[in-house]
Amino acid sequence: MHLPRRCAAFTLLLTIGVGGCDAEPEELSEANSAQLEGSGSGGSTDDSRFTQALNAVRATSGAGVTVTFDDCAETVGVGLGLRSEVRSRVPARYILAGDPAAPVTPTAIRAMRCERVNVNGFDVGTHEIAQIGAMIVSPDGTGALNNYQFWYYTDSFVLALAMNVIGIPAQYRLGLQFNHTSCGAGVPCPVSVTSGPYAQPAFNLTGTAVEGDVVQTLAASSNWWYDGSNGTVKMTATGPNGVVSVRYGGGDFTVTTPTGSALASTFGTSTIRFPVMQRFNTSPSNIVTMTRQ
Repeated sequence: MHLPRRCAAFTLLLTIGVGGCDAEPEELSEANSAQLEGSGSGGSTDDSRFTQALNAVRATSGAGVTVTFDDCAETVGVGLGLRSEVRSRVPARYILAGDPAAPVTPTAIRAMRCERVNVNGFDVGTHEIAQIGAMIVSPDGTGALNNYQFWYYTDSFVLALAMNVIGIPAQYRLGLQFNHTSCGAGVPCPVSVTSGPYAQPAFNLTGTAVEGDVVQTLAASSNWWYDGSNGTVKMTATGPNGVVSVRYGGGDFTVTTPTGSALASTFGTSTIRFPVMQRFNTSPSNIVTMTRQ
């Protein structure tokens, strides 16, 4: 049976589980319309964008997910999660970073807004993501930084679908917002991120960001890992040809989350600070490949 475009989108949301069982009706309604998505590269009608989106997702099952993030601004905060709580969320085969005898372990919260996002060759427009996880020792010897993922949020319907297909439970959240207007290099400027009210767990980031004024070029990559029902997925981020170009800046961030949320339990507080590291980075291009191991 051929489903109308909007009905098909609704069915995909329920089947793939984008947003999970907590997704609200208004979110599902919006998911079936404008977020299907962006300007696209091969057509201007809703139907052509929807067809391209499905093609991008279909390509995922055999080839993994390749996402290009262009013209991006990013907040990265590394705080101290409670080791007992973090350990309960990370499979035993992964080694947590830091002193194994310490009661805390480095845990990261990052958020990013990119002016252009491309999923498996399909341009999906301007989007935000947020990612939370624990720092770990590299399980395969690759990557300058390695993290085990707890939660991933995005306001891109196509990206969320593709990630769920490959086995990463990315939450599709239209309420995710990254707000920052450049004040120039070296000048503290307000920055805020909100996950939206239906995110699980919900959070808000506020503070100041300071843009860097020097481009650093590094031959490097970083990895995020996730073990799910479809096995292990490795997410590797690097730049074109394996070379990362970044303006590393600074920041002063505070994240708040509802008392009793899974995020509050992970850090042992509903008001989270980042004594290990706080950065505000800008980069022209970042390529993330997601593959089953």
